[in-house]
Amino acid sequence: MKSIVLISILLTVVFTASAGDFGVGGYFKNFNTVVYPPKVEGISLPEITGASSYRINLKATYSPADFLTMKVSYDLMPRFTGEMMNLLEGETDEESQSIASYRVGDITRVISPGDYDGTGFALMQNLDRALIAVYLPFADIELGRQPIAWGSARMVNPTDVISPFSFDDLDIEERPGVDAARIRIPLGMMSEIDAGYLPGYKFNDLHITDAIFARTKLYFLETDISATVISFWDNTLYGIDLARAIGGAGTWIEAAHVEPRAVGWHTEFFRLTAGADYILGDGTYLFGEYHYNGAGTDDPDNYLTNTDNIAYKECGVYLMGKHYAMAGGAHPLTPLLGASLNCMWNLNDYSAIFTPNLEYNFAQDVYISLGANLGFGKEEIESSGGLSFTGKSEFGIYPDMWFMSFRVYF
Repeated sequence: MKSIVLISILLTVVFTASAGDFGVGGYFKNFNTVVYPPKVEGISLPEITGASSYRINLKATYSPADFLTMKVSYDLMPRFTGEMMNLLEGETDEESQSIASYRVGDITRVISPGDYDGTGFALMQNLDRALIAVYLPFADIELGRQPIAWGSARMVNPTDVISPFSFDDLDIEERPGVDAARIRIPLGMMSEIDAGYLPGYKFNDLHITDAIFARTKLYFLETDISATVISFWDNTLYGIDLARAIGGAGTWIEAAHVEPRAVGWHTEFFRLTAGADYILGDGTYLFGEYHYNGAGTDDPDNYLTNTDNIAYKECGVYLMGKHYAMAGGAHPLTPLLGASLNCMWNLNDYSAIFTPNLEYNFAQDVYISLGANLGFGKEEIESSGGLSFTGKSEFGIYPDMWFMSFRVYF
């Protein structure tokens, strides 16, 4: 069956190449990070470490006809990682990576060296997009590797469980591609039905690693209303997302109730993010949000044990407390230089993390950025066989990280 599909695609390209539109593009990115690890009892960490990573992205789009488009995106990623950075970034095994990606299969991620252990130089690759889009009068259909994400909230999206970003991720311009079959049916202006199926990396074992979703988006009473149902890894999510303008401000409420497949310790939970944003006359952008994390705990002493919950392993939850306040903004210092600052406070243990950033557009499609992730709070950490902790605070034990990025788009 797979061979028939591949042959059909190749034949379509061959017989229509002369009449189609072909486009190429991409970008080059470099991220250099310097990290100051926290002090951990029982673990010898370097006083300073870091990483230098590059991402060379090539995109190709081919449209043999108005109703058909093919897209491919490939990353080549040289990377040099300092001592213990793999531990600070979090160790991930093959299964947890598949949870995040929902990819049926993939090309070899590490090209060289074959025995890469997370430290030193590595040459990596990523096939990030490979899809066919068919545009019919009554629906748009997409088959293959593609991005899937939802949510109107700015920093934490309760309905986004397929491949969510963490608030401190550096490269968030593009969602990682996942393997899916997706259909969008328009219902009128700004309204649609969106449904899809993701077979997952164990696609031969039905309902083990797959996901299926249905989402409706309606525009009613000047409000964008989205309702989402997702069955993923036999967990079920029911989500709602409301967004509208009130006066000169934009407002949103995004919420999700998740029923995990297991019982007992892995109980159902509810998450909600509500917020508003506003643009001042001088171009300054401001936003504020509140987030409730029903999967978290009020007691910092239980942070570590609580992460054994399915919410953290399969449902995209990463925050450890229950109540959070978030705020941020951006201001154009000059036409080519912009400054931004995002903040998140854990209202249970009063720790916080700040992410300041400066970005300079010094040539067309060329940008350089300077920024940091700085955590504040009680810093007492106890070791438990790895980089783990009990008690004290959530963001106080985060390593301080400074970074510089250079980006060129073509």
